[in-house]
Amino acid sequence: MAAAARCVSCKVRATCSLSSKAAAAAPRPALPEQSVFRRPLPTTLVRFASRTGKRMFSEALRDGTAEPYFPLSEQYVTQQEISFCALGSLTMVMNALGVDPRRRWRDESGPGWRWWDDEMFTEGACLPSLDDLRREGAGLAEFAVLA
Repeated sequence: MAAAARCVSCKVRATCSLSSKAAAAAPRPALPEQSVFRRPLPTTLVRFASRTGKRMFSEALRDGTAEPYFPLSEQYVTQQEISFCALGSLTMVMNALGVDPRRRWRDESGPGWRWWDDEMFTEGACLPSLDDLRREGAGLAEFAVLA
């Protein structure tokens, strides 16, 4: 209910979509066919928010080996397309390293921010198009070319 209290567009809290009561009472849409929600993590990996993940992170902080985490976490982005994992990774890394893309980011009429974005990595003759990446994704060889 705390989230609903912050909602400024709702007139009636009982029907606010942020309210847990309203959400529970609303009919749930059918799941789309051939869809995936939160794939299970392979058993060889440790979930960051798990007890083990938290312990490992605490140890890394204590040992001074977690420093690369902080600039990356400041630049965290989710990939714009399911097949853009390579582009999302590169976006985070380039922004975390402070590499200037030397071109404007999305705001042609704004102040002129220069910032890496998923869609900025395919501007070259030897690079796959965004449409190709949407359809096929990028393997390690394509990732190396993009980087």
